[in-house]
Amino acid sequence: MSDNSFYLVVDDNPTDRTIASILLKKCLNNPEVHLEEDSDNAIEWIRENRSSISKKLVILLDMLMPNVDGFGFLEAYDRLDETSKSRSEIIMLSSMDEVSDFTFKAKNHPLVKCVLPKPLNIDVLKEVV
Repeated sequence: MSDNSFYLVVDDNPTDRTIASILLKKCLNNPEVHLEEDSDNAIEWIRENRSSISKKLVILLDMLMPNVDGFGFLEAYDRLDETSKSRSEIIMLSSMDEVSDFTFKAKNHPLVKCVLPKPLNIDVLKEVV
């Protein structure tokens, strides 16, 4: 399967970042993947690099992280200029169960395409990307 997207994985857990990167590479034909360990660095990376990426930007975003969590990222992301946000979609990642308040909040957030469970599963990831 080929893909016309650039992937940004934002997760404080290095193992989860690595798993996401490996699964994306298994699902797709050598996609471009960038890894960030926190929301602040990810927002800064988007500000600095989005205009130079012509592909759709798919952000895999951990819901719960120290300092600025996934919802804090969404607030900062929403304040970015339209060029930075254009051709982007956000997929939140959560280790919480389906009925948690956080998962419900994420699923109903206008910037979030969907919520995927952690650890990521290759079959579920294939369906979404």
